[in-house]
Amino acid sequence: MITADFVALPVADPERARQFYTRLGWELRPPSRNVPEGATMLVRGAAHVMVLSEDRHRCPVGPGEPGTESDSSVVAAIDVGSPAEVDAVVERAVRAGATEGEIMDYGFLRSRSFQAPDGHHWEVLWVDPAPVPARAGGAGEQPWRRPS
Repeated sequence: MITADFVALPVADPERARQFYTRLGWELRPPSRNVPEGATMLVRGAAHVMVLSEDRHRCPVGPGEPGTESDSSVVAAIDVGSPAEVDAVVERAVRAGATEGEIMDYGFLRSRSFQAPDGHHWEVLWVDPAPVPARAGGAGEQPWRRPS
């Protein structure tokens, strides 16, 4: 059973990253034996983000520059409780120095994205918890997904 998610973010300026993510509402967690030296742990619900210097990031992943083909990059997503909360989180991120990205609104799904000052991409999304109606004789579908 998975009880928490951990993401390690390499950053050029760990202090700037700590300030940015705490402005978004992440809590600073005191260092523990599970956090590498020089890293900061930020927590939001069951999600944990380790902010660490780029040189410390190279220890487990190799010599590539963060965010390049030789590195493993991701888009992290945050699930929130309402469409209004999607907007509030992204607006806080922009005020804290992020650059806004794409907006998607399908009524049952609202999503906005931003790029943090450290270059990491985040998506903030809300999905209506009401079940999607099933077709006759079939299971409910997720209309934003392509059929397999």
